[in-house]
Amino acid sequence: MPHGDGQDCHILSAVDARGLLAGDDQLDAPVFVANGSNTACILEPGSQKRPVEQVLDWFVDSSEWFEGRHSRTKRPTLAEVRRRFAHNGAVKSPWNLPDMAYPFPEPGRPHFVSSRQCNFLHDVIRYILDVTPNNICQEDCPNRTQAGTCCSTQFLTMGEFGEIQQGWRHWQGTVMLAEAGALTGPHSDQWGMGTWISCLEGEFGFAWCRQPTDAIRDAILAGTDQPGGRWLYKVLRPDDSLYMPPGTPHAVFRLPRGKQTLGLAGHALRRPDLARWLHVLRVETEQALGDRSNRQPYPEVISGLVTGARHFFAQIRGDAAAEERYGGAESVGRAEKDLEGLEKLVNIE
Repeated sequence: MPHGDGQDCHILSAVDARGLLAGDDQLDAPVFVANGSNTACILEPGSQKRPVEQVLDWFVDSSEWFEGRHSRTKRPTLAEVRRRFAHNGAVKSPWNLPDMAYPFPEPGRPHFVSSRQCNFLHDVIRYILDVTPNNICQEDCPNRTQAGTCCSTQFLTMGEFGEIQQGWRHWQGTVMLAEAGALTGPHSDQWGMGTWISCLEGEFGFAWCRQPTDAIRDAILAGTDQPGGRWLYKVLRPDDSLYMPPGTPHAVFRLPRGKQTLGLAGHALRRPDLARWLHVLRVETEQALGDRSNRQPYPEVISGLVTGARHFFAQIRGDAAAEERYGGAESVGRAEKDLEGLEKLVNIE
C-alpha cells in the first residue's frame, strides 16, 4: 500500500485536527491533539472524585465481569475492580482492562473525529442494521445455500446480523482501565479500522511503528513480541487524544512507578482510508480464517461489513466527485480488488 502524508505524526490543535481528518487525503501517521478529549456527558465538572471513580460509578451491576490482561486467571467483577482501583500506586502484578464496554449514553468520541469524512463506518452499520425482516435470510429459507450463506434475494443471515450488532456496540467505544506498569503489547486493532483514544487520568505511553513493511504487519498479526521496524512513542496526559489510521501497529504502556490510568477508545473509518481499511481487513481475515484455533465469528462479521461496503461501492464507482472523497479513482480501484478478495473469502456471490 502506498503511503499518504509521509509524516511521522501530526501534533495539532483540535480545530486543525478536525480540518485534517475532514479532508480528502489519506493519512498514514497518528494525529495527536492536546485537550482533545470529550467528556461532556461522562465526567462531572468540579467533582472531587477521581475520573476513575466517576467512570466506575456509571457501572451499576456489581456482578458484571470484564476481560483483562493480568496475572489472575479469573475474570474480575465490577466489585473486585472497584476495590482494586480504590488504591492508586505501583503494584507488582498490574491489572489491564483495555476493552470495558462503555456504560454512558455517549461514548466520548472526540469532536475532531466527528465529521462527514469520518462517518463511513456509521454509514455502513446504518445500512446493515436498518433493515426489514425481508432482508434477513432466515434459517428455514428454501433458497439458502448449503454453506449457510444468504440466498440471492436477501443479504444477511440472523447470525451475521447479530454479530454486527455486537461488534457495533464495541466499536463505538470502550473504557481503558489499567494500573502502573501495565502493557498492551504490539498489535493492530482488530477489523482494521481507524481508532481514537483519549486519556482521562494518569499518563500512558503510546508507541507506533512508522511506515511498517508487510513483513512487520504479518509479524504483528502473528503475535510476534518483537516485530522490528522503526518505533516512536508519545506520552498522553489527561485530556490528550489521538487518532490512528487503519492498520497502525501500536502498543500502550505505563511506567512501573506511575499511577493508574483511565482512557476511552473507539473506532471510526474515514472515507479516504477506505482502500487501506479493506486491504488490512483482507490480510487479517486471510490469517484469521487460516488459524484453526481462532474461534471468533470472523466470517459472520466480515460478511456483514463487506455487504455494507459493497452497497456504497455501487454509488461511488463512476462518480468522479464521490471517488475523490474516497481517496481518488486509483484508491477506489485498489479498494474494490480487496473487497472482491474478501467476498471470496466469506463466499459472498
